[in-house]
Amino acid sequence: MALAKIQDKDGRYDVNQIEAEADRDLKEFVKFCDDAYDNSIKELAKMSAKTQNGRSVVLISGPSASGKTTTAGKLKKELERMSISAISVSMDNFFKSAKDTPLLPGGERDFESINTMDLNVLHRFFKDIIKDGNAISPHYDFHSKSRDYYEKVTADAGAVIIAEGIHALNPVTTRELDDDRILKVYVAASGEFHRNGELLLSKTELRLIRRLIRDFIFRGSSFTNTMSMWDNVLKGEIQNIKPYKPDADRIMYSTLAYEPYLYKQIFLNILKKQNETPPFTALKLAEKLSLFKHYPSVTPTRSSLVHEFVG
Repeated sequence: MALAKIQDKDGRYDVNQIEAEADRDLKEFVKFCDDAYDNSIKELAKMSAKTQNGRSVVLISGPSASGKTTTAGKLKKELERMSISAISVSMDNFFKSAKDTPLLPGGERDFESINTMDLNVLHRFFKDIIKDGNAISPHYDFHSKSRDYYEKVTADAGAVIIAEGIHALNPVTTRELDDDRILKVYVAASGEFHRNGELLLSKTELRLIRRLIRDFIFRGSSFTNTMSMWDNVLKGEIQNIKPYKPDADRIMYSTLAYEPYLYKQIFLNILKKQNETPPFTALKLAEKLSLFKHYPSVTPTRSSLVHEFVG
């Protein structure tokens, strides 16, 4: 099967074609989608290997719920398969405690600003890991919104350090690094879902579905709580993330064509578990997912990117 059968040159998915392929062999279609992303990881690993100059750094950025964490993990495994030492670092661990983050005009905490990062600690980490091969990293607990411990991180002499986070491409975060040691990667959930010319699900809506599910499962956040932050998340992306997309050496497109079919039942089940009236937007997303055909069992491959959101 060719990707061109289900997605046009502008990145739009044809839902009729997706369902025709899924009806033919759902398991094989899911595997095809997952394999396509894995193949793009292999190409990224080859690029990463070429940037090696002693210890080098791959910076992975992208908007919320674009798949940065899984992309970083997959890249690490592929580099190791190529016998290249690699470590993965989540820049989320360098967030300041909630009480120290800046405030928005309305008094809410601005968790999207570059100033949520403890830049002094991050700069020290990059400087030490590149120069000495070891550094101290904090660990950030999203439930308490504070650091809960520190750990020592080590990197071999020729290692690739993979650092992922929403601010990874902001030059302020990497001013301690030489440009010839850096590969910049931007992960985007691209591709909108259409049927007979009608838009069923936008790429931003897909990311929101990913985030609502992920935050409920992994961070104990209700739909209402996650939605209360979403407008600020989108504003933060415009201000702090998307301006650096043109600086990327490689763009990774993370949308998998079977995702709406996987999320459909999961999303509805979580919606029923909410202890309060769900926000209107969540109800609208459930309505949009109902437009996709129901498949009783959509099973991603073991290493699929979607496990970042559904476990």
